[in-house]
Amino acid sequence: MLVIGLAGSTLESREAVARRLHEDGGRQLVVWAMTGYRIGDGRANALARALEGAKTGRQPVEGLVFTHVLTEEEAAVIRKHGGFVWHVCGMPSNNVIIRQGDLLVTETEGGERHFLDPIEALSEVLLARGAAA
Repeated sequence: MLVIGLAGSTLESREAVARRLHEDGGRQLVVWAMTGYRIGDGRANALARALEGAKTGRQPVEGLVFTHVLTEEEAAVIRKHGGFVWHVCGMPSNNVIIRQGDLLVTETEGGERHFLDPIEALSEVLLARGAAA
């Protein structure tokens, strides 16, 4: 299962990237927006439970996009499950560190500067997964 977490920028920009992934990516990715914005309110545990549930549910999904990764702990859960953290163009997150292997994305079609558009980034992730397999 493909797992992508979006960090940084604004709520609206992260949701635009997720919407583009869902609509233009063949609707095979389920968008999951977790509410609650306090640090340390159990968000990472909820994220881990969602990942486990998606893997074992009756109708396993092909991929999940978490639109609001707000803490390094949440990013660690995504990475632990073989997922990818993308940092959206705009103000970087104060709490989620950009690590080697993370991608920089923008909602702008065709990308801009060193930021990939969501479909380009999805292609990079799928290629990386294929090479690792």
